[in-house]
Amino acid sequence: MKRLVNRVLVLTLLFFAISGCTSNNSDYDKAVELQEAGDYAGAVELYQSIDNYEEYKDTADRIEECNYMIAKIDAFKVELLSAESVNGSLSLLIYQANDLLAGDLSGVDDALVQDLENAVSEAEAALQLFADDPLTMEDIDEYRKQLNTIDFSALYNNLSEVLSAVESSTDGYAY
Repeated sequence: MKRLVNRVLVLTLLFFAISGCTSNNSDYDKAVELQEAGDYAGAVELYQSIDNYEEYKDTADRIEECNYMIAKIDAFKVELLSAESVNGSLSLLIYQANDLLAGDLSGVDDALVQDLENAVSEAEAALQLFADDPLTMEDIDEYRKQLNTIDFSALYNNLSEVLSAVESSTDGYAY
């Protein structure tokens, strides 16, 4: 009877030891998948949830790589925000224009409304180029190249002028 209890105990301990390793392997594999998919923050969180992650495979190096990419992506976002807000916030101006377009513009010249719609579309298209977070350093480099080709000041000024013209033509009646 004592042998049976010892065997059950040994098998139970072995099961828990194996399942703990499997859990760590599974978490590690999931973290690698997240990292490769560009979810660096999620990967760091999962890597750090692994017991003794500092000693496990290459998690410390991977965490360092993820943190590096997070910093690079954040720096690019600041760069984008700075470029986009040279003369003000293009995003805010797009919001204002869309708000005006959603109202009653029946008394406004159709060509002027079309100009506003075109200016909004052009500005939105420029910002849409950066809607997704870059996943790799190559993506960040490509985004920077695109960023340097866009004249946000011109987009802002054009949209601002057309928006002002539409707003001026709506004075005198409620929209």
